[in-house]
This record gives sequence, C-alpha cells and structure tokens, in this order.
Amino acid sequence: MPEGRILIVEDDVELATRLRDYFQARGYEVRAVGSGREALILSRTWVPEIIIQDIRLPDMDGFEVARRLAESPRTSSVGIFFLTQLGDRESKLQGL
Repeated sequence: MPEGRILIVEDDVELATRLRDYFQARGYEVRAVGSGREALILSRTWVPEIIIQDIRLPDMDGFEVARRLAESPRTSSVGIFFLTQLGDRESKLQGL
C-alpha cells in the first residue's frame, strides 16, 4: 500500500521526472502533469493528498489552479506546495 498520493504539476519535464522518481522511491503513488488544465481534469477522478506545483504554467498560473481546487468539495482539503522561482513579496502572499 502506498504512503499517499502526490500530484506534481510542472511543465519542466526533467524536474517533474526527478520529483516523481524521488517520491516514488519513498513509497508514494505519484502522478505528474504539465499544465493546470491537466491537473484539474485528473483531480476529478484521482484525488491526491498533496499537490506540488509550479506557479508559472503554460495555460494558467498555479494560483488559479489552487483557487479552482479549493472551490471543489472533492479537492478543497488537498494540501498544495508551490514550487517556483518567484521570490517577490506579492507572490508569496498570494500563495498563502
């Protein structure tokens, strides 16, 4: 039985692969997608306990993905970790 479910939302394929391999090696069930739209579609049928996601995605920003997930009773309690290079105060506050 897996330790838990983790969804990685990252458009950098190399980074997504490294994260997936790292968590799978530690016993987690991991899925990785490259866009916010894919994350929202997948979460309708496969609900993770944690999402690790980039803020800068090709189709929508990570804040919008988080907002939409929070609106759904199915995914409103999923923990989200933002993975980003953005370091400005506004982005940090928006993430919280």
